[in-house]
Amino acid sequence: MQNAINEIYLPDDLYEEVVNRLVETIPLLGGRDELVARLGEVTGIWPEHTRSDAEFEFALAS
Repeated sequence: MQNAINEIYLPDDLYEEVVNRLVETIPLLGGRDELVARLGEVTGIWPEHTRSDAEFEFALAS
């Protein structure tokens, strides 16, 4: 996982919509689980519910 500054947290409903559309549009990326792993580990894009309390407090303070 990258550091918190490089992470992007999308609201859960938006994240799910993005994942679903990518799976439908670009099936060559693999299955949903593989796509979710790549989004997080490679691009630093995560659903909001995965953000830790410390990261949330840091974001509010910024």
